[in-house]
Formats: sequence, structure tokens, C-alpha cells
Amino acid sequence: MSYSLSFSESFFADETFPYDTEPSNRPTTVYQAIISLPKAEQLAIAREVMKSPHPVLYVMSESFASDVLDRIRETDTCADLSSPVEVYIDPEGWYSVQIYDAEVGA
Repeated sequence: MSYSLSFSESFFADETFPYDTEPSNRPTTVYQAIISLPKAEQLAIAREVMKSPHPVLYVMSESFASDVLDRIRETDTCADLSSPVEVYIDPEGWYSVQIYDAEVGA
């Protein structure tokens, strides 16, 4: 079963968006999860989901993570509602990111 992304704006990006957001092994926002993906996966997303003719340059651009965030909003689907939330990047669900609850005391 899949669900719509009916979360607050802080689920997608926090106050550090976009320039001060750091990659994490346990991303707490969708934007942080995108920038935390391994480069090989980012390249695959650029090539297959975003249909970029120049995926390496696109991944290196400032707009890549924001464009993927926009695509996620368009796709509007997640696999579950409990942490970690698996959010689909593409409608077919081939690519996704995991969003974790913020750690208490962090």
C-alpha cells in the first residue's frame, strides 16, 4: 500500500535548506536524503528519472537536488508512514529515499 505525502514542510526541508544542509546517514528531511545519496545513485536518477543528457554535470549542478525534490512532490507517494519513511522519487518506485525521525536530544 502506498500513501500520499501529507507531511508538513519541515519533512521536505528544514531551516538549513538549501545551502547549509549537510549529508547524513540518517536524513531527517527529503532534501537531506537526496544530497546524502551515493553519487552512483544520483547519476542513475539524473539519467533515468530526470532524463538528463549530461547526468554527471547535472548531478554537480546546484539545481539537481532541488529538481529531484520537485519531482518527489509531483510523485507524491511514500511506502509507509512510520520511520523511516520510504519516499518514492519516481512513480514506478524504482528510486526512493528514506527519511528518519529526528533523534531526541539532537
